[in-house]
Amino acid sequence: MARMNLLPWREDKRKQQSKMFGIQVASGVALTLVGCMVANIYISGNADYQKQRNSYLQGEIYSLESQLTEIAELETTKSKLLSRMEIIQQLQTQRPQVVHLFHEIATAIPSGIQLSEMRQAGERLTLIGSTQSNSRVSEFMRLLDASPWMSGPSVKNITAKKDSNSSTFELVLTHTAPGAKKLSQDEDQNNG
Repeated sequence: MARMNLLPWREDKRKQQSKMFGIQVASGVALTLVGCMVANIYISGNADYQKQRNSYLQGEIYSLESQLTEIAELETTKSKLLSRMEIIQQLQTQRPQVVHLFHEIATAIPSGIQLSEMRQAGERLTLIGSTQSNSRVSEFMRLLDASPWMSGPSVKNITAKKDSNSSTFELVLTHTAPGAKKLSQDEDQNNG
C-alpha cells in the first residue's frame, strides 16, 4: 500500500476553515454592528419624534392655560360689571323714593306736630319733633303705618316739657318700597 501524507492537505483545510470562520465572525460582528446602528437610529428617531410631540403638547397646554387665565379675568370683570350694574339699578329705583318719603311724611303730619329732625340709617328712619298732645303722635303713627312707603312705626320716647304744654317725641320706623309691605303680609298669610 502506498503511503500518502495528508498533513499538508489537512493543514490547508484547517487554514481554509479558520479563514472561513474569521470571515463568518467578521460578518456576524458587522451584521451585529449594522443591526445596532439601525436600532439606534430607529430608537433615536422615535425619541426625537416623541420629543417633538411633547413640545407641541406643552405649547398647546401653555396656550390653553393662557386662554383659561384670560377667561378667568373676563369672568371677574363680568362679575364686577354686573355688580356695578346692580348698584346702578338700585340707585335708579331708590332715586324717587326720597321724594315719595318726604311727600308721605308731609301728608301724614297732623296739625299740632312739628318735626325738628329726621335721620335715616339704611332702611331705618328716626323722626324727632314736638307735639301738643300724645294723641296726635298716635294719629301720626297710624297715618305713617297706612303709608305704602313706611312700616312699623314705634315710639322710642316721649318727654314732656316742663315750661309748656308740649312734649318732644322720637319715632322709629322702616322705610319700605310700596310692594314690600304687601309681599311680607302675603308671606305671613301663606305661612300661617
